[in-house]
Amino acid sequence: MTAPRLNGRARITWWLEIASILLIAIAVLWWAIVYAQVMRNTNFPVERTLPCLLYTSDRCSLAMALCSNWHFLGIRRYSEMLLWVGAILSALALLSSYLPRDTKPTQDQA
Repeated sequence: MTAPRLNGRARITWWLEIASILLIAIAVLWWAIVYAQVMRNTNFPVERTLPCLLYTSDRCSLAMALCSNWHFLGIRRYSEMLLWVGAILSALALLSSYLPRDTKPTQDQA
């Protein structure tokens, strides 16, 4: 994958968008890996583990601690920080795309 031919802020915005999509996708995959096993081992329904995607409550910590069986890739804990970093980068990309463009005259216009 190569970056399109963009200049200045447009290129930064493009990279922020790509980074935010990747980080959010990795965070959701990480959550799914951990909590699929947690749900299997503790019989927690999806509705009770879905909030753990956004924040770590006592219930989330307890569920991860009680789940002592085998985990895919040995991953036993999930941290929501990766999801929030991706969300912040997404917001920055959105804000960056709405900032006014540079209006400096070029040599042809001067």
